[in-house]
Amino acid sequence: MIRIDEEEVKAAFGLRMFGSQGWLSNKSMDCPYCGKSKKWGVLLNPHGGVFHCWKCGSKKPLKDFLDKVGRKDLIRMEYQNSLSVKLTPLKDEEEEENGENEELPEVKLPLRLERLKSDPYLDERGFKAYHYALFEPSETKSILEKDLKNYIIFKMKMDDKMVGWLGRSRYSKEWHKRDLERAKETGTKPHLRYENSIGTNFTKILGGYNELSPTVKDVVIVEGLFDKVGIDNLLRLWDCRDLKCVFTFGKSISKEQISYLERKGVENVILMYDDATVEESKSAGLMLAKSFNTKIAYLYKPGIDPGDMDIDYLEDVLDNLYDPINFYVSKIKRMW
Repeated sequence: MIRIDEEEVKAAFGLRMFGSQGWLSNKSMDCPYCGKSKKWGVLLNPHGGVFHCWKCGSKKPLKDFLDKVGRKDLIRMEYQNSLSVKLTPLKDEEEEENGENEELPEVKLPLRLERLKSDPYLDERGFKAYHYALFEPSETKSILEKDLKNYIIFKMKMDDKMVGWLGRSRYSKEWHKRDLERAKETGTKPHLRYENSIGTNFTKILGGYNELSPTVKDVVIVEGLFDKVGIDNLLRLWDCRDLKCVFTFGKSISKEQISYLERKGVENVILMYDDATVEESKSAGLMLAKSFNTKIAYLYKPGIDPGDMDIDYLEDVLDNLYDPINFYVSKIKRMW
């Protein structure tokens, strides 16, 4: 069976909810089958989903849609029970042939952004002057960006090139739950908690990459922006010349992200995904181990992410790191 990261697919195609049945679409993108209609949508689930165009009638498994638009990189295979299969190298022929990665395109930022020098919400989430400088959180003051009203925009740079931006709503989770219920009842568009740059392939970029200098040999990889903020604060990484923390945009690592770390001369990696990501950590750890001295940090306390850890818990986790193979074997569910 295949598996997908729903957030990766949403981000890759700029998908937004429409209607009340869970369909997602990007109304600026043509149907890849008929090339004429923008009346199409996808339904996502962790094991794939379905694509449907209401104009031409095409109805395909999600993996066929991703293949059609050249995004097979978003499809991953679930592990089988056979240990021999699990230990099969994950590099594919396409990866061997492609060689160097294509350069990431630069993106346009929302209009009339104004930098935030301080902000109560961000300060509460752990933002320091270091993070304000690195991600340049901003708000738009343009009437043409009404969809981004009350959002904080974080800039994602790689080698000083603007390769994406993240928009995070200031509204609470509870507010968004109520808004989603209203949208379902009225058939209107809900306000999403996340509004990111459309067309950005977030599986290819690394948050925080811009601070990797030639002196950085050790890197901690976490799953999101505020996980990085938490690790930075606990380890005071703004004072470190050889250790930094970067983040992926989901629960997986791509060959492009690995290649960018190689370019910077990184030698040692600690993978620290959330507690409920054992399968994903196994996959990413084995991929990383081909290029770096790799350790996996196992977060054994349910519900406590890297961004929520205290120093005692972090030190305990770092004192009990796994190499990828041992982690891989020790976490296999016994069938007897």
